[in-house]
Amino acid sequence: MPAGNVEIARRILEGWASGDFAAGVAALAPHAVLVVSPDFAEWGVFVGEDQIREYTLRFMEQYEQPVTIEPTGFREAGDTVLANVVQRGTGRASGLELTLDYFVLITFRGGRIVRMESILDESEALDAAGL
Repeated sequence: MPAGNVEIARRILEGWASGDFAAGVAALAPHAVLVVSPDFAEWGVFVGEDQIREYTLRFMEQYEQPVTIEPTGFREAGDTVLANVVQRGTGRASGLELTLDYFVLITFRGGRIVRMESILDESEALDAAGL
């Protein structure tokens, strides 16, 4: 895999770690797909920048700001980058602090993101990445 994909994924997730969830929008292919597994409270399949933006806004509304998603490791498999991440935030309704470890798979074609997937279980994430 070109080293550029890992660096693009790293820059996006470093943006998310600082609370910049617009990081990476420019890298999305026109019909990019976001898949969030049913293990998450807000889940589904979202196609294109508009649906991905709407999902992100709904996700963010559940939390007091700031919410962060920080990368803790990267692995590569073909055109896919598998990132371990830690999400931190405080629930808006509950006031409880949340820390959640999970995996984000980012698949590239021609330097653009065509698919992102969030998975809680490590073995499922490794399988999805072909590792």
